[in-house]
Amino acid sequence: MKTPARLAVGMLAASGLLLTGCASDPTLDESWPEIRQKVVDAESLRLRVEGTAADKEEEKDDASASAAPSASLGTDASQSLNVDLAGATDDSHLKGTMNMDMGAATMDIEVLRRDADVFFKLKADGDDLPQEMGMFSTLVGDRWIKTSADQAAQMDISLQEIMSDLEEDMPAADAFDGKDLKAEEVELEGRTYLKYALPEEHHEFGRTMLIDPESTTLYRLEDVNSEDEDVDANATFTEWNAVEAPEAPAKEDVFDLAELQELAG
Repeated sequence: MKTPARLAVGMLAASGLLLTGCASDPTLDESWPEIRQKVVDAESLRLRVEGTAADKEEEKDDASASAAPSASLGTDASQSLNVDLAGATDDSHLKGTMNMDMGAATMDIEVLRRDADVFFKLKADGDDLPQEMGMFSTLVGDRWIKTSADQAAQMDISLQEIMSDLEEDMPAADAFDGKDLKAEEVELEGRTYLKYALPEEHHEFGRTMLIDPESTTLYRLEDVNSEDEDVDANATFTEWNAVEAPEAPAKEDVFDLAELQELAG
């Protein structure tokens, strides 16, 4: 889970937007230095990623099976991912969900972190899942699975890493100087945002960027990593510096993975 682009296998484009010109709104070169610095200085936030991506390998397999049309029936040549994470940018706390649909299998992960302790719930369904996963789910039931921060890092569950990589990809504070990038007003869910089309050299960061004019903060990146035409990814940022640490699960609701590993030798 690197940047929102790497994290998402694709994203659904936002719909229901009403666009109107707005000559009085600031150009991006005026507002970007402040917006950028707020991202860098953020101590907590909520990040939502939605996306879809074509499964190139599956499309290739379908093409090779064209001599037998029935072989490709029911094949889903796309994957989708929905992520909703809220927590601290230093990974001291985190709570959220990750939902993945891989065509032949689905996986839902609920995660909660307090300092070095990471808890998650895992639900998976599909014909392609290994038998061991079903046995493990039966053993754990509806309890939280406790693991270490190091093991969680291997699962790419890290808001700190996402934001660090986002910062690396962000345009420099003076990147839009002299470019006269004007805003369009966007009405979304009853609120007004400023939408800027980004120059081509910044399309890996996003093709378009929505700003909350009331707080002068980054709200959404659309078409993230759009240099890959098979990927459609959007990322939404809210609750800047307003996310509180969640309560840890009760002991009776936790399945300690370390204890199971000790029993297994």
